[in-house]
Amino acid sequence: FCEELRIDAESGRPLNADLKRYPVARAFDMPDYRLLLVEKGDNDGPFAGKSFGEVVFVPIAPALLAAVNDALGLRLSRLPVDPPRILEAIKAAPAANK
Repeated sequence: FCEELRIDAESGRPLNADLKRYPVARAFDMPDYRLLLVEKGDNDGPFAGKSFGEVVFVPIAPALLAAVNDALGLRLSRLPVDPPRILEAIKAAPAANK
């Protein structure tokens, strides 16, 4: 929810390709979750293993967008959902939604 790849329209090169200011989610940015291990092999993976580390990240972005849209009556659909983008959407929203 905090990453955005910015591309120069003329050259096609990334404008933010360095790691100096790369927004990395930290442990305190993540919601609490409970991990349940399922002791059943998966024939698609090596050694019948299953992955579970990245699964908790999948619903975060759409849930964040839905929460912001619901709270503010907006229709945001792009990430990152940062203050400038939210303010821009509020200013662009029709007067009936304000």
